[in-house]
Amino acid sequence: MIALIFFLSATTTVAMADDTVTKFKCGNTSVILYNSNVVESPFFVLTVEIPGTTNFYAFPVTNEFLEVRCEKNKKGKDFLLVNHFCGGRICSESNYSLIDLSTNKEVLKASESYRGNSVKVESILGKPIIPFSCKKFSKGSSTPNDKGEFCIVSPIELY
Repeated sequence: MIALIFFLSATTTVAMADDTVTKFKCGNTSVILYNSNVVESPFFVLTVEIPGTTNFYAFPVTNEFLEVRCEKNKKGKDFLLVNHFCGGRICSESNYSLIDLSTNKEVLKASESYRGNSVKVESILGKPIIPFSCKKFSKGSSTPNDKGEFCIVSPIELY
């Protein structure tokens, strides 16, 4: 685990010199979104920094799309909502990961590529999820769309 964290940290640091890193804030939380263009490191990596803790969350590019936005639950608590999906016919467009920004813990993993997990995320947040509105996806760094969403696609072709 320590080796993976070191690798992800080093990879993200090296990538900051090119056009694969997006930085933004959700309240007091800093988020760095890394879109790898290196075949040997086929991951999207989210670095989430809250006071006192930094966590890395890796998403393999076998699911080539990643949508990210700040989200509040029904009571106003901050989360990072991540939709990690593939573009094939049999893929669900709602394969969510949910990171609690008060604890920096992933409370739901994006593990339902074919069925989706929107019911689970809605249960955790206590409200319906508004679908992401991404129309354009960036292969490098991303600027938010008019809804504050970051929309990226992997530039790596694995097949």
